[in-house]
Amino acid sequence: MSTMSDYCKAYPVERLRQYSGWEEAASNEPLALEECVFIHDNLVVTRGVFKDEQILFDRVTDEWRAFCENALAFSVPTFD
Repeated sequence: MSTMSDYCKAYPVERLRQYSGWEEAASNEPLALEECVFIHDNLVVTRGVFKDEQILFDRVTDEWRAFCENALAFSVPTFD
């Protein structure tokens, strides 16, 4: 069964490819430059909105975390 994250945000894949450690997981279909992908609250990147399907990038390091926060302004909002 597919699982949704508490939060994810879409970005054009070309922005994520600016990260020096970016390596896409093997996929049957190549990603177009303008295609949007999703960063989830755990910083894993997927092709769709489900956090456990079509995973493109899952090497969450301090450098990746910093890139997401600084270059992409990605942050998980708190809901009160």
